Amino acid sequence: MSTRQGEHLNPVVTTTELSGNHAGRGGDAGVPGAGGYVGWAGYGGNGGGLGLFYDALTFDGGSVTDNTAGEPGAGYSPLAADAGGVYTLDARVTLADGATVTGNRPRNCSSVADVPGCVNDGNPLPHAAVAGSRDEAAITAVSASARR
Repeated sequence: MSTRQGEHLNPVVTTTELSGNHAGRGGDAGVPGAGGYVGWAGYGGNGGGLGLFYDALTFDGGSVTDNTAGEPGAGYSPLAADAGGVYTLDARVTLADGATVTGNRPRNCSSVADVPGCVNDGNPLPHAAVAGSRDEAAITAVSASARR
């Protein structure tokens, strides 16, 4: 759901189960170009269950469960998507009347501050290349071979 900034719809979703959904995969960068340039990977989709932008929503008595954010595309510096359950951008979701957000991957909510009552179960946000990680070494190797 989205509106233009400043024009709130304030929708209410009642007794609804959002389950088993998957946000889209990011685009692939393709093969290295002239001069060995390795293209950037496309971002995976956010909010496999629900995405809300610039608005406030009441989720009344339902569940957002077992949804997945999209995988990044192939290429340089692939960044995983966030929030398989509820993704918010300058938005707020109120969980009312026993509504739950659980079991989503990689995390339940992009911001627990935007979705009071949402808990991310300790699932860290996936990363592409943390300094010293195996992923960083692989990206460095691909970049070096592409420059040859």
